[in-house]
Amino acid sequence: MTIRLDQITSPELLEAAERRFVDRRAARDLAGHGAEGTEGAGRLDVAAFLAGHVTETSGAPIPIGLLRLRRQYLQSRSLAFSTVARAASTETDVARTVGGFRLELVEESDAVFVIVSPNADGELPRHLTLIHEEKRLSLDIPLGNPIGGILQIGLDPRSAGDFRTIEFLKDPTTEIYLS
Repeated sequence: MTIRLDQITSPELLEAAERRFVDRRAARDLAGHGAEGTEGAGRLDVAAFLAGHVTETSGAPIPIGLLRLRRQYLQSRSLAFSTVARAASTETDVARTVGGFRLELVEESDAVFVIVSPNADGELPRHLTLIHEEKRLSLDIPLGNPIGGILQIGLDPRSAGDFRTIEFLKDPTTEIYLS
């Protein structure tokens, strides 16, 4: 429905027009239309993003509504998730409890290791998803196969992508999903 200013003759009509405008803008933002800094980038495939198949969003922030949809999708499919940090750390080690799993970040001189210990049932996740709402970014990391009953991946702090992952894992506001 087109909103014409000359047809708004009362405060009620103005309020209804504002509400329709906000709803239309939110729908466009969710679909990826009109987002700042996305010239020529094309639309984001919402289904692929929710399923974790979209790994790069051209450096543009993800629409906040889409990030919230992804959070709900991940919560429904995860073995465990943590939206708040229950963190314990020393100068070089960070550990978080995510459901029944323990996720540790161990820093060495040339690498940082992410170690995931099994839950009480001996289950191990296969995938790690990190969501940072303030930065409007989401990272998906395959965890590989367990060795000796634990999962361990190495990250290079000199690599830009790995450095961002390390920073997200250290940040207590980062949401962690294990699936």
